[in-house]
Amino acid sequence: MKTFLNKYMKAKKEASEQELQDHKDTFEVTIDRVFAAFGKGAFRPRRTINVAVFDSLMVAIAECPNASTAQIQAAYQSLLDDEEYVLWTSKATSDEKIVDSRIERAIDVLNAAS
Repeated sequence: MKTFLNKYMKAKKEASEQELQDHKDTFEVTIDRVFAAFGKGAFRPRRTINVAVFDSLMVAIAECPNASTAQIQAAYQSLLDDEEYVLWTSKATSDEKIVDSRIERAIDVLNAAS
């Protein structure tokens, strides 16, 4: 994960103001949609925030801009019922293959709900 983040930050070091603004806008819209769907309980399959759930849901919701609040909620429940996804959000969470797998699964489930 450290290597991935370092590479990404190096590649984005010279990002234009417009690119930075676009990323900021995408983040803000996505987090607003998350809050509409889950409120303060977002990313908390148990008591505390799960960073692995956070990364996969944020990417999926950003990648599926037409998904409704109800569809986001249904997809989230489906993911929490998916034993493999739960494993990917609780064990070896920074392994690149696992990160890719859980993000891909979240996108697929949300697309299927849309």
